[in-house]
Amino acid sequence: MIEKLKIGDAEYRVACNMNALMGFLKERGTDDFSALSDLTKLKPTDMLPLMAACIREGERLDGKECKLTAEDIGAIADFSLLTSFMEIFDRAMTPAVTVEKK
Repeated sequence: MIEKLKIGDAEYRVACNMNALMGFLKERGTDDFSALSDLTKLKPTDMLPLMAACIREGERLDGKECKLTAEDIGAIADFSLLTSFMEIFDRAMTPAVTVEKK
């Protein structure tokens, strides 16, 4: 499923894939996935950089160059935007596993 976020007057594709997560971790100077495994473990200061990394990756997948930064998003973001992103991130990080009964 292709996820999108509207920021200001523009709509951006959001991709919470390995490229986005690795880019975020590299920006943060860490190689530890533990904080990404649970939204409650993410620090507030991580939210905008993570959102920016996922948007840049989504736009890259659409063949667009995006230089949107955490600061760009923070200048116009409100809590509803953060909530929308957290819902997208949660869906991406929650595996859709079905278990067959024998």
